[in-house]
Amino acid sequence: MDKTITDLWKQLEKSLNCEDSDNLADLLNRAHPGDIARLLKNLPLKRRCQLFKAIPEPSKTAVIALLPAGLFVRLVQEIPHMGVSDYLPQLPLDKAVDAFLILGREEQERLLADLTDPRLRLDLIDLGAYPTNSAGAVMTADYLGLDENSTVDDSLEILKNAEYMTGRSNYLYTVDEDACLTGAIPLKSLLGAAPFKRLRDFIDPEPFRVRVDSPIPAVVEKMEKYNLFELPVIDYQGRLAGVITPRIYRELLEHRHICSHLRLQGISLLDYDFCPVRETTSFWNNLALRLPWLVIVALGGFLMAAIFYYFYRPEPVENYFIYFIPLILALSGLTARQTTACTDQMSRLVDSSRETIIRKLVVHPLYTALGPGVFLGFLTGASLWCWKVYRLGWSTTGASLIGSVGVGLALLSTIFMATFVGSIVPFLIEKIAIDPDRASGPLLDLLAALSGLSVFLWIVSLFV
Repeated sequence: MDKTITDLWKQLEKSLNCEDSDNLADLLNRAHPGDIARLLKNLPLKRRCQLFKAIPEPSKTAVIALLPAGLFVRLVQEIPHMGVSDYLPQLPLDKAVDAFLILGREEQERLLADLTDPRLRLDLIDLGAYPTNSAGAVMTADYLGLDENSTVDDSLEILKNAEYMTGRSNYLYTVDEDACLTGAIPLKSLLGAAPFKRLRDFIDPEPFRVRVDSPIPAVVEKMEKYNLFELPVIDYQGRLAGVITPRIYRELLEHRHICSHLRLQGISLLDYDFCPVRETTSFWNNLALRLPWLVIVALGGFLMAAIFYYFYRPEPVENYFIYFIPLILALSGLTARQTTACTDQMSRLVDSSRETIIRKLVVHPLYTALGPGVFLGFLTGASLWCWKVYRLGWSTTGASLIGSVGVGLALLSTIFMATFVGSIVPFLIEKIAIDPDRASGPLLDLLAALSGLSVFLWIVSLFV
């Protein structure tokens, strides 16, 4: 947390501990909703619930709108006598859909039954049915479609009486009798037009648009290419279905930046780049995300071992394990960088409010390292055994088998150690208030190489 958030929390924590509800309410009323939302993202679950319950109702909706959908749902579920349906109608529609999709099937049915707004109920069902990586999945249906034959005066009257927040959109859209998109009008142009003028006389008749099934990368690319901050979304019949608002566009750009950073660190995101809500903590997800580049680096390490063997053959021959030192250094660095990237960046995509410090720094690293470690350990040990048996002519059992098992276990332990280092370095940097952009890379590489090589040599020495 930065200094502003830390100072705010010190004041709020003092009021919480003293049970000074008046001072707490005053602090929360004066704090910006964005600061409160950032604070909620970084607190332990128990403190989050205490703070969330203390937020005055007028400010609570603004704070909820800035929280990740997963965090909002979990907070509401943890607090007695509070339900998702109490706050869902007050959220921007795209945020409401994200929260709705996180719930299980039975919870979704109960939520739909509890909602009193039939339009919101229908919007949740319709928008939740679109494919995850499509424009329809992230757009909002909270827009104002006007009859192209309306006058400016009539349109302003409709706008004044509509339950519509102009801050969410910079444009109004015109439709024909079939609800098909016919044009777009900047709000500024509408406010400055003559009252008797008809909308069809000065609308943009061919605004940029995308279909509901357009892939989100294509949508973002189009908005960047033509410098657009808002984009209407049409269905298969050309009817206006929703809008990509400036806020949604900003969130998509932030999400793309995070995913680009993950890919640079060797995380294979495949087709999940723009998924707004996706859990990434399962065993198979971690294996699929991290293993491809680890295998490529491992194959490169085997090639370096072959080059090492060609130019240098140690005496005695039992010191063959030194061939794997380049592999250990490469895998330690990549594993640590992957773990740091996941710890730092994935926390912005999914909620980790249930995780304690021990779980984050010990249990979770061991769990995520298990799959890649076992696979690479088996691959390395089996490759070494085949090389000793078929290239050097050793027996299939005895020293060749024990040594190969030892190298495989040593590599597994190295992956575990590098994962632990990758988890703890961001935590330490945050605690000692060092700029992570300057310190995390060099410190991470140094610690991963030292710890990985030490663990590898120590375990190998037990078997050789």
